[in-house]
Amino acid sequence: GEYIDQEYLAEILEESAPGTDDDYTDARYWLKLIKVDNADPDNSVAAPLAFSDAMHGTTVGEAGAIYRTVDGGVTWTFQQSGYNLALYGVKMADVNNGWAVGIGGTIRHTTDGGTTWNPQTSTVTTTLNDVDFVDAATGWIVGASGKILHTTDGGSTWTPQTSGTTFSLEAVSFVDANNGWAAADGGGILHTSNGGATWGEQTSGTTTDLYDIDFADFNNGLAVGRLGTVLATTDGGATWVKQVSRTAQVLRGVQMLDADFATMVGDYGSVLNTRTGGIVGVERGALQRAADVRSATIESNYPNPFASSTRISFTLASERDVTIAVYDAVGRKVKTLLDRRVPAGSHEIEWNADGQPAGVFLCVLSAGDARSARLLVHTP
Repeated sequence: GEYIDQEYLAEILEESAPGTDDDYTDARYWLKLIKVDNADPDNSVAAPLAFSDAMHGTTVGEAGAIYRTVDGGVTWTFQQSGYNLALYGVKMADVNNGWAVGIGGTIRHTTDGGTTWNPQTSTVTTTLNDVDFVDAATGWIVGASGKILHTTDGGSTWTPQTSGTTFSLEAVSFVDANNGWAAADGGGILHTSNGGATWGEQTSGTTTDLYDIDFADFNNGLAVGRLGTVLATTDGGATWVKQVSRTAQVLRGVQMLDADFATMVGDYGSVLNTRTGGIVGVERGALQRAADVRSATIESNYPNPFASSTRISFTLASERDVTIAVYDAVGRKVKTLLDRRVPAGSHEIEWNADGQPAGVFLCVLSAGDARSARLLVHTP
């Protein structure tokens, strides 16, 4: 079959989602950053996802659902959690050792890559929202009413820590056994430098609920939340600066690969990328590229995720020869949706994905020098 050229893909992603780096153009990388709630495709809410390496990942969701991939997300296998209520957070410390947390103080633990998931005792009954481990022994869990739990023995015992807040803690991120941050409803950000023995509040500058937080190292971190909120720090949280995200969607997840490159995901297929730590460049070349993108743009697709078919909306500033094609997670073309001259204006085209496996597909629009791309999430 026909495959998309990786250099061409890199250019498309850079132009349609400014900030994408050529080093991260493999479609499987984008797949593992799309967090999809398979239990409720119409709701299109991002769900938790944890990869221990480029190929092995786990996602959790409603009704105790756990899915596992060993091929970078090309295929997913259902795993039995032994639990029938929602799981809200998951962390894989390595290929074998992982934890999932959720409603009612639930903790599930695996030592065999998810073949079996066994309960651990949390000592609390409140909802647990997120979990992070720095190795197979040392980890933290955060949850409702400011709950923080800590373990140094892989979860055999969990010890409560004092957070100093009653707000729901939505996410936690540690860079080593001592330094960590937690994000909360109401714009709260907590920090510890002693493994959680004490937690102090940092000034976030917002009262908007924050749903995820991630640090690339001791200094550089991002927090995301409602109304497209993105906060950045380069000094370990001593100061947080609000950034322009260019979306009003709820942002649910953020992953930093280093101080410059990060990807954020949110509701209704929102995907934001930066390779400059979130700083928006204004040099002439960047502005010209942005103008080129706007001349032919995939605006949206609905529904997304979708079970059978989705309608893709695109806009042309002038009459052009247009090609729209869909590629799978390994970059293979699966369908050419359009290849003809199209007048200026707003247009819509349908893709029926019957016969295609579940997964993330890349829809690419090409019109002369203008290109645009959008990720389509298929959940049959």
